[in-house]
Amino acid sequence: MRFLRDDQILEEVRQLVEHDGELLAAVAYWGQGAGQETGITTRAKPTRILCDLFSGSCNPYEIRTLLESSNVEVRTSYGMHAKVWANGHHVIVGSANASMNGLGFEAGGCNVEAAVQLRNSAIADEVRKWFKQKWEASTDVNQQILDEAIPMWSKRQRNAPRAIMNYYIGAYSAVDPDDAECNAVHVEWTKRNPGADLDQRNYYCYRPEATVPLPGTVILDFTCNAKGEQFTFNSTWICVRSWRARNGSQVVDLERTNPRFPINRHSVEKMVACAVSGNCRNWDDDGWYLYKNFADFFYGTRARCRRREPRCENCPFRQEREV
Repeated sequence: MRFLRDDQILEEVRQLVEHDGELLAAVAYWGQGAGQETGITTRAKPTRILCDLFSGSCNPYEIRTLLESSNVEVRTSYGMHAKVWANGHHVIVGSANASMNGLGFEAGGCNVEAAVQLRNSAIADEVRKWFKQKWEASTDVNQQILDEAIPMWSKRQRNAPRAIMNYYIGAYSAVDPDDAECNAVHVEWTKRNPGADLDQRNYYCYRPEATVPLPGTVILDFTCNAKGEQFTFNSTWICVRSWRARNGSQVVDLERTNPRFPINRHSVEKMVACAVSGNCRNWDDDGWYLYKNFADFFYGTRARCRRREPRCENCPFRQEREV
């Protein structure tokens, strides 16, 4: 048995999908791109999917895409809320739906998710028995069912809340890894964090008088040149603590995070890229390029984009269907 967190779930689901044998997926809600991202639409073996298509939270257009695959069957079950994957003696049971927010299709999901991975024949047999019972009591999804579900989906998308988290967006310059002061801090950080998962943890050091992010600050980590002519998004972090090293440097301890944005993750990256290219200025004395409340940044950028005609090709607000 293995505990899975956040983006680990998608990785293990993909591997489970690749196994030979019939794939069973009792997953309530499916989002755009789920079939492709999990590998279901390209697998040659039989696949059966149970969802709740009439909940308003399951994308009927994605279900239609899944049904276009010759080996996929889909049924809808009223009240289905499970997230169970099974193939052979491999089973994953967790909290994540097959959506961008759940499995994190775009460089990490937005929700905090967890799951348990099992490789046990007896448990897999129990899962198959349970799935068979639910399958026999469910309804085949055909074109008529899809047509009935589309208005519910559309209404839910129009009325869905666009949550704005109360956090700051920060962008900062990278620390020179060859700097002697940085190396001294690295030794101290390593001692403070024995056995740390380096894929999930990071740190940055600042001069003693610098302005550093407070715990809870969400940081969109990107690299660009001084004029913002080149832009590369790296990952999203949250500051969990800050402390002062023995040499006086301030250290910020970071962990990977998947914050909820009011539009999809890719569009947020576009917003930051636009802001960087529009500023055309150097980093400030503390190494920050952007450091502001995300709500102000989001609404301010959207207002400017709406006034701009013609809109740029990469404008994140060209289509406001996304939530």
